[in-house]
Amino acid sequence: MNRLQEARDLFQDIKRRGIKPKVVTYTVLLHGRLKQAYLKMHSSPEEIKGNDATYNDSTILRDMEEMKVSPNVDIYTVLIDGHIKIYNFEKAVRFFNEIIDQGLKPDRVTYTALIWGLLNGRQKEIAIIYYDEMSSKGMTKPLLIPSGDKKFEREDNHR
Repeated sequence: MNRLQEARDLFQDIKRRGIKPKVVTYTVLLHGRLKQAYLKMHSSPEEIKGNDATYNDSTILRDMEEMKVSPNVDIYTVLIDGHIKIYNFEKAVRFFNEIIDQGLKPDRVTYTALIWGLLNGRQKEIAIIYYDEMSSKGMTKPLLIPSGDKKFEREDNHR
């Protein structure tokens, strides 16, 4: 049995006992599920154990809704980071926008996950939009993006 399956079984046991899962429980499940998707993309078929296709971020989010557990910025950051790593940039951006729609405020870690992932995915123009947005909110530069990083400099800065 893989670790994600073990976590799911434990999670179901908690619910059967009438214990309401906390947001951190869902954060761990989402992180595990998205990590599994990442590993599946980078593994040979023989290396893949288990099949959790029916247990994905949508089903976890639906379960949260049913249990009346509201997603927080950490949940969304895990979703953004996970989808960036599997090259699903559109969904990552959609989750980022959901943060705003839910009245939450993305933090520096959330912006960093999105911007860094977009840069690594060669989505520089979109990354610049979020970098500018982050800067306009008075936040310091994203973590892990060194100043003077040539791949992030705008061409118009050198004219």
